[in-house]
Order: sequence, then structure tokens, then C-alpha cells
Amino acid sequence: MPNIAAIINGHNKKTLKSQEHVHHTKPCNCKIKDNCPMSGQCCTEAVVYQATVTNINNMEVETYVGLTQNQFKYRYNNHTASFKNISRQNSTELSKHIWKLKAKNIAYDIKWKILARAQPCNKQSPICKLCLLEKYFVICKPHLSSLNSRNEIVTTCRHARKLLLENVT
Repeated sequence: MPNIAAIINGHNKKTLKSQEHVHHTKPCNCKIKDNCPMSGQCCTEAVVYQATVTNINNMEVETYVGLTQNQFKYRYNNHTASFKNISRQNSTELSKHIWKLKAKNIAYDIKWKILARAQPCNKQSPICKLCLLEKYFVICKPHLSSLNSRNEIVTTCRHARKLLLENVT
């Protein structure tokens, strides 16, 4: 019969091994590589990204900083859906800005780039470095996030919810 230390060690190894799932996906799965919104890096996960919106009429530039734990492409698709569907126009500060431009019939261009990568919180580290990094860019580098509202800084980490006991199966 194994002692309690062996049982705990076995459990810890099993838990840690399940956390180490590494995704070996291509950096881009766009059918037309030249149309990739992230210059061939659209499948990158756990990123803080920046959208730069340029008003074509007067070349005025506004910027937005966001994050995603999933592949950037999924978040990008949600953004583009909020630009097309009027019922989602208030879903982000970026979509609010795009709808204001559309209301004035102003042409715009959006460029996307990854600012940084970070790990979201997990069982080993309850601190969400992904959310902290986004807040860092909004607070310490406001020129990178002119569209972001400052009340985003005080929001709680949405990634921590998955670690709550009520969500453990």
C-alpha cells in the first residue's frame, strides 16, 4: 500500500502534466496569407494586442489595447463581428469608435499587432500576468491605448473564474 507522500506526488505529477499541454499549431492558418490581420501570427495564444485605427479622411489615429487567452484569430473574429452587427456596437471601446466613424461615413483602416505575450493565471500561479500586462499598457503607456477607458483597470480577472472551486469537476 502506497504511503500518503506517494499518493500526493502522483496526484501532483498528474495535475502538472495536464497543465503542460502545448499547442503545436501553425502561427497562421489563413487561406490567403497576405490577408492575415496579424502578419502571419494570427494563431498566437495568450497575447496583449493593439489595434490602430486610422481615419482615412484626416489621418487621425486612435489606438486600442486588448487581450486574449485564446488564439488571436478568435478574438479578431469577435471584434469584426462587433463592427458589423449593430446590436454589438457597445461591446468594446474599439467597436464604439468604429460605429462612430461609420455613423459619419468616415473611411477607416485598422492595423493589428501583438504587443506582448504572457501567461494567464493557472493552478500554479494565481496571478494573471496577461491581465496585469494589459493594465500596464493602459496605465503606463497611454499613447498605445487612447481608446481604452480607464475603468477597465479596476475590473477583475476573467481568467481566474475557471480556478474557483465551484467550477472544478
